[in-house]
Amino acid sequence: MNISLSQQKKHFTMPSPPNNPQNREEILYYFCKYIWWQTPDEAILFKDRLVAQAMCYAQIDEYPLLWQIKDDMINAIKNAQAGWFDKKSWHFWHLMLDLVKIDEPIPDLPQRRFQ
Repeated sequence: MNISLSQQKKHFTMPSPPNNPQNREEILYYFCKYIWWQTPDEAILFKDRLVAQAMCYAQIDEYPLLWQIKDDMINAIKNAQAGWFDKKSWHFWHLMLDLVKIDEPIPDLPQRRFQ
């Protein structure tokens, strides 16, 4: 049975942002959709990784939810591992979270090191 792309889109829906998130855990659970290779219950165990993924892939209309977990975003950047952020997101969030001043250089992205 062949299903057209438009028919597939009708059957596929992303979770909607919670209207009035009651707590941080509800917001984090919503962003689990950005860790598609794990179940939400697995993804939520690695909050820094989960938040970093949301910071890279969240849509602009999801930014108000991100701002509600600002401390988690700062922790995600401080604890970031290689590959968690792309250069654009790394620079953007350092400036938006006031981790650097506008005239200061942005720290380098984390890199893997072989010993």
